[in-house]
Amino acid sequence: MQKLKKVILILIIIIICIIGIIFVILQTKNKTGFENIIKTEENNNNIITNTEYSEVKFVSDYNQYFIVQDCIGKFIQTVKESEPLYIEKILDSKYIKDNNINIEEMSKILDKYNFESYGDYVAEEMSYIYNNKNYLYFVKGKYKILDEYDDNKYINLNIIVHIDINSETFKIIPEEPPKNLLAIDDIYLQYLKENIEYDSYNTYSEKNISEETMAKNYFMSYIILLQGDLEKAYNTLDDKYKEEKFENIDEFKKYIKDTEMTERKFKDYTARYGNEYKIFIIQDNNGREYIFKENLINSYTVMLDDYTTKITQITNSYKKLTNREKAEYNVENFIQMINNNDYKQAYSYIDETYRENNFSTQEKFITYIKEHTYENNSFEVENIEKLDDYYLVKVKLNDKNEENTEEKELSIIMKLENETDFKISFQVI
Repeated sequence: MQKLKKVILILIIIIICIIGIIFVILQTKNKTGFENIIKTEENNNNIITNTEYSEVKFVSDYNQYFIVQDCIGKFIQTVKESEPLYIEKILDSKYIKDNNINIEEMSKILDKYNFESYGDYVAEEMSYIYNNKNYLYFVKGKYKILDEYDDNKYINLNIIVHIDINSETFKIIPEEPPKNLLAIDDIYLQYLKENIEYDSYNTYSEKNISEETMAKNYFMSYIILLQGDLEKAYNTLDDKYKEEKFENIDEFKKYIKDTEMTERKFKDYTARYGNEYKIFIIQDNNGREYIFKENLINSYTVMLDDYTTKITQITNSYKKLTNREKAEYNVENFIQMINNNDYKQAYSYIDETYRENNFSTQEKFITYIKEHTYENNSFEVENIEKLDDYYLVKVKLNDKNEENTEEKELSIIMKLENETDFKISFQVI
């Protein structure tokens, strides 16, 4: 009997230990935002004491990024309410004291910002320093102005956010971030020594941001650039892609206008990983695929399709396909070029001899394509037949815009060449 009691007692202790371990694991997995950052920094032997401060770091955690962005959104909303008393609750107390801010000065701050008709705020650059559990963020971004006469109006808003993760509170320092982040002035370091008192106006909530949310954020931020800053949108393109796709910025501007890309909406995404970056392949509501190469959060380069410049991940996947699968994949890319109005690109894949005999100019090729396809095509491969060194691919085309019910057919002769290259011609039906 005594032995049985001992066995039961041991089993109970084991069960309690297992439950405790599971609880700790779940708590660790559920940590978001700053808790994960602190743990990471401690594991990297980068522990900061109360008398020290970190080097400037770029934000690399999605949850942290959105917490800070939401804090700025709260500031915008508070200013919009135009009550000096509320502004005082959200401005950093050290900033108020150092600058002798009174009610009259609060009114001047209100006049400085015009948030009467604002849309979403997007943080474009975000870096920080921290001391123990106080964080100071240097943020550059812009917000949309809701204007019925101008749908592409944006205003820059660069600002500093002070966060105290002990009390889960924040304060705003309404100043431009320092230009030289490698030499932070001592005045900013003093903010890190100030804890923030809780107030219902200055709290934030932890986040659990998914990859999909980040993919949508990147897509939206680039569409904003296409709507309001074409030069920056052009400079955000991947260098190799830009060189291969466009001769100059004027050609890029024309391409964006012709493809009506500024009206596109997010549909879906996949994520792939490189050694020092993440790849987001994003599809819009028209079927176009964009490739965002993320180096840091909101620091990315863009390719406006997945066929002009092949990334390593796509090339490796392509090489694993059978020749039959490669022929079908290339047909899909060719039809996507047509859907994207990439006639110049599509024309370059036409077999040289066939092109000389049938489409001596790009204009003749475009005329043929417009007669035999739709503006926006959905397709289905009916049959693939191997003919010596070629594949005959028969395709059914339907109007994706559903403006025509007639089904069209296209017979494509596909020749696979080195690496991912191919050449095509058409068989007249």
